[in-house]
Amino acid sequence: MTVTFSTIINMVLFNGVAILLLKYVIANSEIVLKIGVRVVMLLMVMILLRQFIPFELPSQNIINITRIWPKIYIAFVKPVFAFAGTEWSPFSIMLIVSIMGSILSIVKLFISYISLRYTVNNFEPVNDSTVNRIVDEINSEYRKKVYFKVVKSNQVKSPFIFGLCRPFIILPEMNLSEDEWHYVMRHEMSHYYFKDLWIRFACEILQSLYWWNPFAYLLRKQMTKIQELRVDSTVIEKLGKLQKMEYLECLIKVARQRSDARRKRWVASFNSDCEENVTNRIDAIFEYTKEHKIRNSHIFKRVGFILALVIFLTPNFIIFEPYAIAKEHEEGTYEIKNTNSYLIQNDDGTYDVYVDNIHIATVTEVFDESLKIYNKEGSETK
Repeated sequence: MTVTFSTIINMVLFNGVAILLLKYVIANSEIVLKIGVRVVMLLMVMILLRQFIPFELPSQNIINITRIWPKIYIAFVKPVFAFAGTEWSPFSIMLIVSIMGSILSIVKLFISYISLRYTVNNFEPVNDSTVNRIVDEINSEYRKKVYFKVVKSNQVKSPFIFGLCRPFIILPEMNLSEDEWHYVMRHEMSHYYFKDLWIRFACEILQSLYWWNPFAYLLRKQMTKIQELRVDSTVIEKLGKLQKMEYLECLIKVARQRSDARRKRWVASFNSDCEENVTNRIDAIFEYTKEHKIRNSHIFKRVGFILALVIFLTPNFIIFEPYAIAKEHEEGTYEIKNTNSYLIQNDDGTYDVYVDNIHIATVTEVFDESLKIYNKEGSETK
């Protein structure tokens, strides 16, 4: 497995198209619910994981591009100067700059995580018996229970969860009813049990590695949206219509208080990052109450599953490569393919090669299994 200019460009191209498509899907809550929130989430995770493997795989079939792309490729990989005994091309320079930027971004990333961990660890524990009882009740529904440290601070404006291994649920100074606290705590704990914080951590690492790629930033943003939609759908799927409306009112109530923007990269908050996301979640909850749309969604889920396979498999089986013959070598060369070439088998076991019905050579063995083979009488033997 190798990393080349072509493999990086192909990965950015394929995944960029997939991310843009999913951005459109996620923006329409009705489509998301018909396809299935979990299917869309699976698509996002597939795209995320694929970008951590920027290699040309043995399973990939090369599709040669003969126009424009070869000139672009040569311009990037052709050495332009030599330094310290090494020839440097625009691609090699870009690769070095990319690696240095990635190292710097990852260092800053871990510093921000450690800093936030230290801050949260010094918050005051919550001694509210109602909140603690709700946490225990929700925890009892899972086989592998996790200890959630519930703390509070007047520095935050909305509830959020933080921590990859030892989770904190941070609460602001808010007056909520018991049912509202139940909605809030179930929402935040679901994020942890769904491994959403680990997925966001992977998105942050990916964004640091590909800091120059705008699709990496877009992927992180869309991942946050679909995670919120999945948690919302999970929380309300067993609720009655009245309780769903109560959950919606709770979401709006909490969303009126703006969250601390500095903490968005590491946390999962009950309210979303912006008004647009909250509106999208509200639309999805309204759509979820229209049960007839959910019951008729099987065909969309099949389409979504097929789409998932296409998005995941296409980059693993297709790669576009530049193809060109140098002008000094072009004369006297032939392009042999099954549409313009064939073989004629001779009595001595050799084969005559014909390209565009012109004999160009005699070979001792079949070098391309896709070519048709004829005998002297003109009958196809293969």
